[in-house]
Amino acid sequence: MSGVGHEVHPTVHAQEMNLTLKAPLSASELLVKLDCFTSELTCALQGDGCKLIGHIKGLLEVEGNDHLFFSITSFEEKARYKGELTHAIARAKLTINVIVYGVEQRSVERAVREGLERHFMKACQE
Repeated sequence: MSGVGHEVHPTVHAQEMNLTLKAPLSASELLVKLDCFTSELTCALQGDGCKLIGHIKGLLEVEGNDHLFFSITSFEEKARYKGELTHAIARAKLTINVIVYGVEQRSVERAVREGLERHFMKACQE
């Protein structure tokens, strides 16, 4: 953890959310949403003073046993994906786990909440 002082402690945030989309999204459309969400999340965290990403990991579980795992471990990288989505998605469960250093808990919670609202809630049913 070069560049991170001993006074910097980890901030941990985990969240789970059920998504029910207004209209099914193709796997590629959902992947674009995830890419935008993760990119904006890392930028927001860095802007709030985050010094290091331990990890940002997520799991998207879709009815029919499809799943997609994503992971980010630095500001410079895009999300890496494992798994596959094989059909249009109408409902899914998204679980996200964030461990970062140098930023306050409320900043992490706000960045995750605002990103989820911006990229996923607009596509969900009220």
